[in-house]
Amino acid sequence: MNRMILESDCCRCKFDEMSLAEEQIDRVCETIGGSQPFLVVMDRGYPSTAAFIRMMEKGILFLVRLKSSDYKKEQAALSEPDEWVNIHLDKSRVRHYKGTDIGRRMEELGQIIIA
Repeated sequence: MNRMILESDCCRCKFDEMSLAEEQIDRVCETIGGSQPFLVVMDRGYPSTAAFIRMMEKGILFLVRLKSSDYKKEQAALSEPDEWVNIHLDKSRVRHYKGTDIGRRMEELGQIIIA
């Protein structure tokens, strides 16, 4: 009635929270229908550049609150609290994904710009 959806999954204690979030996001259209716009809101546990790229390429709108320790270089470059952020996908960011499809995509892009 208030147009909010809560979805949950039960998993073992140790699991990849970001992968589960992406699976849940992929199911949103089944729940609300493909023509309804939606915004994914995530708390501080989701600083996944790879997930950001996948959501951007699918046209999914998202809002993520980051910890102060995430993306420190980008935070230092901000002149205002709300502005476009250019995330450089340098070797240190791509290293964890080396040899994977998303790693190759990160190398191709070289950077992403997030509002």
